Amino acid sequence: MRQSEISVTKYIQLYEQQWKSLMESQDQTSPPLRDYPDRSVWTTWMISYGAIRAKSMAAANLLLLWACLDNKDLWYGLLARAKTESADVAKYLSKWLADVANDEVAFMEAMRLLRSYSLVEGLQDLTGYSTHPVVHRWAFHMQDEKQRAVFTWLAVAVVGWAVPEASEKKYSGEQRRLLAHARRCNRWVMR
Repeated sequence: MRQSEISVTKYIQLYEQQWKSLMESQDQTSPPLRDYPDRSVWTTWMISYGAIRAKSMAAANLLLLWACLDNKDLWYGLLARAKTESADVAKYLSKWLADVANDEVAFMEAMRLLRSYSLVEGLQDLTGYSTHPVVHRWAFHMQDEKQRAVFTWLAVAVVGWAVPEASEKKYSGEQRRLLAHARRCNRWVMR
């Protein structure tokens, strides 16, 4: 409520609207948090996501893209490298991701917004960000089929173009860092 700058009354109103919308949705097969009878956490995240989206489409879309990657390590260089490596990827990235991939300050602002809603946290070594596995799963599940198709394609493209050349100084470190993302993307390729 503090981040959205809304009253308790308005929050409850939004909560009720969001809950009704979630219950009417036909795409609720195996959602995360299914063992929570009223799915209050799910509803709260949806309200937070709506507020994030209203403030920054880049931050909202970054969360959806991240749901198609591994949840443990997202860093600016992953996106920036894909943007610089391929004109095809750059063309498909769309304005929101191109802006985040071209400008580290824009990336940090998007992450700051996601952190302010407790959907993301910084890694202890300050090299990237992580999200809780349940939040990660929720962000994937709340997407419709069209969004999933777009974001999974983007995830595969971003990871593929982020693979460093063997001759680069930080080759082994970057490879190690990309491995979890590559494993996750392998699911989408195999489908």
